[in-house]
Order: sequence, then C-alpha cells, then structure tokens
Amino acid sequence: MRPTHYHHSMQSGSGFILMPVLVILATVSSMVFLVHYETSMSLKISTTGFDNTKTEYATRGADVLAQWSVDQVADCSSYSVMPSRYFGDYKIAATVSPSTGSPVTITSSSTNLTTGTSYTTTQTVERYNDGWGQWTVIQPDGITGVDAFIQQDSPTTNKGGDSNLVVNSETTKSVRSLVKFPLDDIPEGSEIAQAIARFYLNSGTGASEYHYLHAVTSEWFEDQVTGTNLTNTTTWGSPLWTNPPADLDWPETGFWVAGTSSGWKSADITTEAQAWFNGTRGNYGLMIYADPQAGNNEKIYTSSDDGTASLRPKLEVFHTCPCNVCPYVPPDD
Repeated sequence: MRPTHYHHSMQSGSGFILMPVLVILATVSSMVFLVHYETSMSLKISTTGFDNTKTEYATRGADVLAQWSVDQVADCSSYSVMPSRYFGDYKIAATVSPSTGSPVTITSSSTNLTTGTSYTTTQTVERYNDGWGQWTVIQPDGITGVDAFIQQDSPTTNKGGDSNLVVNSETTKSVRSLVKFPLDDIPEGSEIAQAIARFYLNSGTGASEYHYLHAVTSEWFEDQVTGTNLTNTTTWGSPLWTNPPADLDWPETGFWVAGTSSGWKSADITTEAQAWFNGTRGNYGLMIYADPQAGNNEKIYTSSDDGTASLRPKLEVFHTCPCNVCPYVPPDD
C-alpha cells in the first residue's frame, strides 16, 4: 500500500491587489532610470552605446509585465501573449511558449522607434499549479515505512519490525527511536514550504519529560540497526547514550513534552525536509530521544507497522506543484 495523500490549496488575496501595483512600479522605475541615466551619463558614453542600454532596460520592463501575466494563470492554461505597448520612443512586446503547462519560455523585446535599435531576452521558467501549493500527507505502512528503536541494555537486538516506537530516558537503560519519511511522492520540481512530522503517543509511564527530535547524519537500515550498529557493517559513533549523542545534527529540529496521556506530538522539520528533497543532505531520518534521568520513564509511540493506519507516523508537507504533474485544486473561497 502506498502512502496516503491529501491535498489542500492556499492563496493570498492581497497578492491580487499588490502585484499589479508592483508591476507598474517596476516598469515605471525602469523608464525613470533611463531618463536619469541619460541626463547623468550623456557626456561619458557614445550615443550608440547609450541607446543600447535604454533599449535593454525597456526590455526588462516588458519581461516584468510578461512574468506577472503568466503568474495570474492559476491552472497553467491559456497564457496570453502580451500585445505591443508603447513607452515614449519604445515599443515593447512579449511572447510565451507553449501557451499551456510548464516550463514556459518567455521572450521579451523592445525597439527604439527612432533609431531602430532592438533588444531581446529569453528565459525559461517553471510554472506551478495555482501559484501557491498543496498539502501532501506521507504516512507509510509496514511495507514502505522505515522505523525502529534501539536499546542501551540490549545493544545487539534489532527492533525494526515492531509495532511500537519506544523512548525511555532511564539511566543505563535508555531507549531511542528512529524514523525515516520517504519523499518520493513529492513531485520532482516542487518546492517544499513547510513540513510537520507527527507521532502518536500511545501510552507512558513515569515522569513527563521533553522528547527531542534530531536529524540523523549517518545511514541506517531498519532491519539492521541496533544499539551498537547502524548497519551490519557500520557502527554508531561515540558517545551514543550520553549527551550529545553521536551521528545526530545539532541543535534539535524540534521537541515536545511527553507524559502519560495519549495523543499526537509534532515538530516542524521544514529545514530538514527541504535539504532531503533538494539533495543537499542525505535522508537518514530522525531520532526521538530524551535526556537520561533516573527511573523508568518509558513512552510508547505507534510505528509504521501498527495495525491502525491512521495512527502511524506521518509527515505533512506543504509544497508547490509543477503544472502537468499534479491536478489543479481551485483555491478555497
């Protein structure tokens, strides 16, 4: 069974008001710059060189208008060709190809009607459905999920197939849990804006305590990881059971208070998810642990092998989605 996905779109109403104003200001600014530049530099450069510079800036103004026009097409269809427009001695225009989908190539141009000087720019840009994004919930099952817990007092035991994820801060008997969230179902070309990891706490004993969530910096395998080994051929760094543990990124990415009451616990892991998705950091998952202290303080979370699908660990990701990849979801009213 594949991870479950849910979708939701968002938008900012103020953008529709502000963007046209910003576009006009950007275009007018280009024109004002030309006038100022001509006054201050007319004695320093040749007429031909200055004319080329003015024409280039007129083209930049056309490019701003064209990009704004493309961004207004929420469902990536029927991009409009910007008709020729006139700014003093300049005629500007822009085309978009293809007229639907993504990526698109925007070609902007301007011509000095007096001298005949022209300038053209071409750029290819990725387009995203509705300009905002959507939520995807990744909640692996026992087949696609990768999680386990490791035990200080049973350092060679693998717990990769257990229905629980256990955390215990008891001195000399610490237990820590590991989880990976696959990002394969986030479409290539997307940009992650937010990622929230959620874990269901089933039960707890002992004192309420902080549980910390850290990104793991070394590869581990679900069916091989133990309190000694990351894999069958690699071991954890030292120290592991005292602070700060080896093979973890510092500082923590998030934390929560875990007591004896059941319920969801969560942490924002946006920075980690972005790095995993962009390939700037290996996706070695996360560790949940608590600082060592006296007493049995065992807390039990559900794992991806739990029989209740809705309670398995999940990662909620809000991301943009390239056109032609995800279906268009109209914004909420």
